[in-house]
Amino acid sequence: MGKRKIAVVTVSRAEYGILKNLLRKIHNSPELELQLLVTGSHLMEGMGNTIQDIIDDGFPIAAKIDMELTSDSPFHIAGAMGTIVQKMSKALMELQPDLLVLISDRFEVLAAAVAASPFTIPIVHIAGGVVTEGAIDDKMRHAVTKLSHVHFPVDEAGAANLRAMGEEDWRITVSGSMAMDLLKSEATYSQEELEKLLGIDFSQGVILFVYHPVTLEYQDTERQIANALEAVLSFNMQVVALYPNQDTSRMVIAEALEKAAAEHSHIKLVDHLRRDAYASLLKHCTVMAGNSSSGLLEAPTFQTPVVNIGNRQKGRGRTSNVISCGYEVEEIKKAIKKALYDQDFARQLTTVKNPFGNGAAADVIYNAILKLDYNNKQLLEKSLGKRS
Repeated sequence: MGKRKIAVVTVSRAEYGILKNLLRKIHNSPELELQLLVTGSHLMEGMGNTIQDIIDDGFPIAAKIDMELTSDSPFHIAGAMGTIVQKMSKALMELQPDLLVLISDRFEVLAAAVAASPFTIPIVHIAGGVVTEGAIDDKMRHAVTKLSHVHFPVDEAGAANLRAMGEEDWRITVSGSMAMDLLKSEATYSQEELEKLLGIDFSQGVILFVYHPVTLEYQDTERQIANALEAVLSFNMQVVALYPNQDTSRMVIAEALEKAAAEHSHIKLVDHLRRDAYASLLKHCTVMAGNSSSGLLEAPTFQTPVVNIGNRQKGRGRTSNVISCGYEVEEIKKAIKKALYDQDFARQLTTVKNPFGNGAAADVIYNAILKLDYNNKQLLEKSLGKRS
């Protein structure tokens, strides 16, 4: 029997960094053949040319699927999903994978799951069962769950949510988060090296600012980003800001960041950071502010203070390094002041431990893929969780 073909979809810089350890294991396996399907923001101009990271890492790309997204409006995103379904189905027909691996909750991921369904390809879904009530990602993630056949949630809470959605126990294995697997070893840059790389100065403290669209509140994006920037910039610290995800109202945030960077010398706007540089910045920054999941999932590893703004991560578990606040300027300022100056908060930071993985998630998933019986008819027959 030849190698079993494992198709893996990657759509963005963030999840590619999380997938990379698993991709390496599949690529180097004597029993498996990696078929990497690249789509989403990897292929978009102005998003950091992140497909080059994949090429530099030596992974063969089986298909590039351009979603032809020309605007961040809901209409254009819906159209891009249709484009992915059409092009992904052609790629799957040509590649004939034995298994499709998807991670998380992007609209591109849901489109890939839909494309695979008529082919009766078993789907592995990583990081399902998470709750983020403030983002459209929630319904995307749960829809992918129902289209998938094997699940690797990051924690027991996620597993419980999957069971509540009718997924059978035998399909679910808690793996931990792959974001944790290499996080400490990836944070290799010193403060001095980051200063040279980014052209920043740590002497006054550094705020890492990552703010993505709150897709269920996209009509309010202009006010939200204006308030967040006003609060963050009021501290006169070095600010390193990253461009947002490719979601509805992305350009509102991007234009606000560009305007702030043009008007304030202490804000540095970065279009793309490799995983090692981002992990290092997360480790060395004074405080992280915004609404990125990395503040909740990865920052606890470094005991980094995090100010989580607004509703994007509503419902997601978090540790005591996270201070959550609303969208008003004074609320955000108060939270940042607590992160910077509150002695009780500083003392409790020293006890924070990351609960989302022990560094072996990719091993758990890879070994399960090796052992999976792809020809098991029961695998493709979804029920309401009554079988054990």
